[in-house]
Amino acid sequence: MHTISDQQVHSDSLYDICNKKRKNSILTAPVIATLMICIVAFTGGTSQAINTVFIVISLLVALFAPKTFGYSLYAGTIVYLGYSYIQLTNYISDTLSSSTYIHYLCLAVLINCVMRGDGILKQIKAMNPVYFIFIAWFSLSRIPLSYLSAIGLFVQCFFLWKLINEVKDDSRIFRSFFYALILALFSTYLYAAIWSELLSEDLKYGFCGARDSNNFAYLCNLCIVLLQYDKEIKSKTKYILTFLLVIGVLLTVSMSGFASLMAIFIASKIFKKKRGIVTIWVYILFFTSILILVFGNTVLSTLATHSGIIGNITSRLTNIFGALKVGDYQSVTTNRTILWGYYIAQYQSMSFTQKLFGSQLIVTGLQKSYYASHSSFVDLLVGCGVLGLLIFIIMYISNLVKNLKNGDIKLAAFSFIFLVNLAFRTFSGFSLLFPIML
Repeated sequence: MHTISDQQVHSDSLYDICNKKRKNSILTAPVIATLMICIVAFTGGTSQAINTVFIVISLLVALFAPKTFGYSLYAGTIVYLGYSYIQLTNYISDTLSSSTYIHYLCLAVLINCVMRGDGILKQIKAMNPVYFIFIAWFSLSRIPLSYLSAIGLFVQCFFLWKLINEVKDDSRIFRSFFYALILALFSTYLYAAIWSELLSEDLKYGFCGARDSNNFAYLCNLCIVLLQYDKEIKSKTKYILTFLLVIGVLLTVSMSGFASLMAIFIASKIFKKKRGIVTIWVYILFFTSILILVFGNTVLSTLATHSGIIGNITSRLTNIFGALKVGDYQSVTTNRTILWGYYIAQYQSMSFTQKLFGSQLIVTGLQKSYYASHSSFVDLLVGCGVLGLLIFIIMYISNLVKNLKNGDIKLAAFSFIFLVNLAFRTFSGFSLLFPIML
C-alpha cells in the first residue's frame, strides 16, 4: 500500500489549478467572440454605429490577438452572417457586406499567422494540389461577377484549408472553434425570440436558427460529429451537449437534418469499437424506426394529430410516405426535382465552352430570376462546368482515401453523409468544403 506524501498532494493540487486555468483560457476566445457577434445579431444588424465598431474591433482582434480569437469569430459568422437577415450596414462603406466582411476576417487571420511565423509556407508546400486547383478554379469562376469577389472567395477557401488542417492537428484550435460554433448556435434561440416577427414565416413549421432550418440542422449535425473527436470533454458533458444538439435538429423539422442525424448515429455505432454515449441514441432511433415500419400509417396518423414538434415531424413523414406511394417524387424532395430539372435544362442550352468551364453569370441570373437550385452539385456543374465538378469530386475522393489510409473509417463515413447533404442544398464556402474535407 503506497502512501502519498505532502509534496505529491501539493504537486497534484498545482496540476489541477493549472489544468483549470488552461481550460478557462480555452473558453476565453469563444465566449468573447460569441458576445461580440451576438451584440450585432441581437440588434438585427440595423445599427450602423454598433456594426462599424464591431467590424473595426473584430478585424483588429483577428489581426493582432492570438489566432484562436480569429477562428472563434469566424465560427460566429458562419451562424449569423451567412444565410441570414443581418446585412451588417456600417459607416465605413456601402459595399462592405456581410460576405465581404467574412473575406476580410479570413485575410486578417491569415496575416496574423504569417506575422507569428507559424510555418504557413511549409504548410502550403504540403497542400494537396487537387485542393489548390479546385479553390483556384472555384474562385476564377467568380471573375465575371467581380474581381474582388473572386479574390475574396479564394482567400476564404485558402483560410478554410488552414482551418481544417489546424482543427485536425491542434487541439487548442479545435476546441476554440468548436466551442464558439456551439455557443453561436445555441444563442440563436434568443435571437429568434427577439426577432420573432421577422422569422415568423420560417418558424411556422420549425425552428430556423438565424434564418434557415436546414442550415441550422446541418450545423447541429456537424457539431455532433466534432463532439466525438474532443477527448478532453467529460462523458456527462458530451451527453448533455449531444442531447441539446439532437433537440436542435428535431426542432427544425428538417427531413434532411433528421435523416443525417440518424445516419451519423448509425455510423458512430458501426465504426466505434467501444460503446459510448452515442449508443443510447442509436437504440432510440433504431426502435423508433422499427415502430414506424411495423405500425406504419396508424402510428404516424395518430401522432400527426398532436400539436408542436411531434405533430410537425410526423405530418411531414406522413406526407412523404403518401407521396412515395403515388410516385410523387417532387413532393418528396419539396419540389427540388423541378429546380434541378430547370437548371439542367439551362446547362444543356449552354455553349460547349460554357459546359466545360461553367458560367457563374447564368447561376446568379437563375437564382435572382427563379430559385436557387438547392443542390451544390448542380451549382458546381452550371457555375464551374463539368471540369469544375470533376475536380471537386476528385478532391473529395483524395481526402476520403487519405482518411481511410489513416484508419479513420468513421470520419470517412461522416464526410460521405455531409457529401449527400450537398445534393439537396445550395452551399458555398464553409458549408461546402469544411465537413467533407475534415
